[in-house]
Amino acid sequence: MTLTKFWLSECLTYHSQCQLPETSFTPKRLIAIDYPSIRLHLTQSEGLSPQYCALSHCWGGAADISVLNAENLESRLAGILLDDLPKSFKDAIRITHSIGLRYLWIDCLCIIQDSVDDWTAESAVMGRIYEGACCTILASAAATAHEGCFWQRNPLSYAPCRVAGSANDGLFACDARALNRSFDKPLYRRAWTFQERLLSARVIEFHRFGVEWRCRLGSASELLRGCVSPPGQVNDATDAFNFHSDWFHIVRQYSGCELTRPGDKLVALSGIAQRIKMANPDLQYGAGLWTNPAAHLNTFELDLLWWVSSPRPQPGVYLAPTWSWASQTGPVRSKAIFKTGYTSMIKIREIFLGTSPLDNTHTGAVRGGKLVLTGIVRSLGTLKFTLSPGGYTNYLAMIITEGDKKIGYFVPDVSSPSSASHLLPIRQTHKVMGLSALGWSNGTPPADFTGLVLSCRGGVYFRVGLFVLMWDDIDTTASGWFDDCQEQEVVIY
Repeated sequence: MTLTKFWLSECLTYHSQCQLPETSFTPKRLIAIDYPSIRLHLTQSEGLSPQYCALSHCWGGAADISVLNAENLESRLAGILLDDLPKSFKDAIRITHSIGLRYLWIDCLCIIQDSVDDWTAESAVMGRIYEGACCTILASAAATAHEGCFWQRNPLSYAPCRVAGSANDGLFACDARALNRSFDKPLYRRAWTFQERLLSARVIEFHRFGVEWRCRLGSASELLRGCVSPPGQVNDATDAFNFHSDWFHIVRQYSGCELTRPGDKLVALSGIAQRIKMANPDLQYGAGLWTNPAAHLNTFELDLLWWVSSPRPQPGVYLAPTWSWASQTGPVRSKAIFKTGYTSMIKIREIFLGTSPLDNTHTGAVRGGKLVLTGIVRSLGTLKFTLSPGGYTNYLAMIITEGDKKIGYFVPDVSSPSSASHLLPIRQTHKVMGLSALGWSNGTPPADFTGLVLSCRGGVYFRVGLFVLMWDDIDTTASGWFDDCQEQEVVIY
């Protein structure tokens, strides 16, 4: 633990970029450590705002974990038996004590698990808990809470070994997997832990090949002990195009993660959304999408153009409005877009969302919602969909045809989509690059249309997928497909 304590000390002393504000958030409850004794600590009643660690871990089959509940709350204020805790918790307590801190936050020991109100209130500030931690301990190799943070390792994974040469020079070897961060980490497959890693100011990660350190200045490991590899820069959110790209980079990673309870889809990402809102007050957030009415290019329009790379069955519970990527359980991607050479074909009028009264951040779960916009809607008419095993996305797609001519692709949101009836174009992208080489010299240039495939029930619409209509050859374009359509109010649930 000497190395981890050194990394933390260096960061606290010399890294001004990593310092937490004096008004940083303090959780309602913490585990107080007077090793080997521990107890539940109420920060508000005791009037303290101590430095603390937070644990990011996989519960696994958690039925046998002794969690905090209404019945044992009072007794745990007096003390908690260390032997009653699973190995990951014991290891985290030991790590916290060894680096000189006395408080630790663990979700199932600090949130009353049989209280809906307590869980709802605490989950809404989960991001702030990890953001306010002095450092976060990642048990990244453990698939359950019983596997712990520490693993037996081959010495080659952390100690150099001379395999040839004289006393003055030679070849040194180490386990190459220790330098490769792509090896299996069960923690990285869980959705809740995604924001825990992203929001933490400092991270100490324990995996099968050693220990790593990451902070806002950079990273280090047992092999590369200096703070190197500075983190990448996030684009300015005032540029809607760049912001959309950054946001959907997050969505792409997050949507591929696993959730035990599908209804946590937006809750487990709310900490990141809150952090973005705090840094960009002009942005408005709802159901996983962003809008900035003052911007020349509204990112909400771009956020609508998502597609599911591996469609799954329709979720059995309500997650979000159909126009939100959060309504799906499969991994989500964003349609490639261009910064110039396009025409917007919709105007957003209103966005209505129902949220929990306990979620005053308005970034968590939604109970319902609708999108009201002005646009043009065309009935499918003679257009037909036929299955394409490769197609536009290299995943499940359907070819859109009229007669014997292929004019585009339909990417369904779920594996068995409901009846599609209408197309709502969102953007028209003009093919302005390389046209002279193709012989295009005058007239209206060919164009692609990208938008939503809708089903209509009771006069309102529901999204069932994404479509792309595109020019097929030099004599045919999709430009006229919507010429005879009139603008109208469109309501999508």
